Amino acid sequence: LFDFDLVYVEARAGPLGTRSRARMPKRLRWQDLPDVPFVELHPAADLQQQIDKCRATCNVARRDGIHLHRLESVIGMAAAGVGPAIVPSFAVPLGQGAQLSVATLTDPVLSLAFHLITKRGREQPTALEAFSTTLLAVIDERRERI
Repeated sequence: LFDFDLVYVEARAGPLGTRSRARMPKRLRWQDLPDVPFVELHPAADLQQQIDKCRATCNVARRDGIHLHRLESVIGMAAAGVGPAIVPSFAVPLGQGAQLSVATLTDPVLSLAFHLITKRGREQPTALEAFSTTLLAVIDERRERI
């Protein structure tokens, strides 16, 4: 259906915001990640393994932080100021009440695919095409606002 990028998120008063005393940049290189403990998914999670591989490839130091099992919990803890996190762009809450600063990770940009899986040879529900079209429109709109 679409590709999504990984983004760095932190509380508005997080390490990068405090260091720069200005708005966080829209883009952030992996090498510029702060050297602080991160809020992360459990090491066995496929997404966390992809993040760890990219950090290793970029020679970015990793300090142990807390590990959680749910993406929503990772985002909530980052928003509460426990530590920054790296999450998929589609999961980032938007709007004035989000309490998060967000930057797309670059050099390299790590894009992962999100697929719609259906059973071959079976008739698809009539609402599936409308749902997929609406989902893609919402994702495109959110992508422009991040």
